[in-house]
Amino acid sequence: MIENNSFDTALKILKEKGEFSCVSKGISMYPMLRDGKDTVFIKPAVFPLKKNAVALYKRKGTKELVLHRVIKRSGDTYIIRGDNTYHREFVDKSDIAGVLFAFTRNGKYHLCETDFLYHIYVFFMHLLYPLRVIYKRITRKFKKTK
Repeated sequence: MIENNSFDTALKILKEKGEFSCVSKGISMYPMLRDGKDTVFIKPAVFPLKKNAVALYKRKGTKELVLHRVIKRSGDTYIIRGDNTYHREFVDKSDIAGVLFAFTRNGKYHLCETDFLYHIYVFFMHLLYPLRVIYKRITRKFKKTK
């Protein structure tokens, strides 16, 4: 999630300035982005979004901004999921304001398009997703039995 910004405000800033930055909020993109510690840099969305792009969008029925990764596209609908979540969201193109193009972590600037370590991270997050789902289900069952 993005702190203290509405969808309309984000669109206005992106239109006027061409980009904006803010501190990330929430744990849905952990471990890439840490709650209240890392800065994200957003630019206007250029469609169609590529697989693995991190889209800034509003949740249906709210003005809440969320930053999650594109998993797949079907027409004008994008299937999106946070790196640290296990459910998909179906987001219309009209609800997407921008995309992540860079972020800072521990004071180091990472440009998403060219950062080699970022691309390795994305590769392994997708590769390990099925194992993470299985792990989550097993740990949830053990917690229920205690």
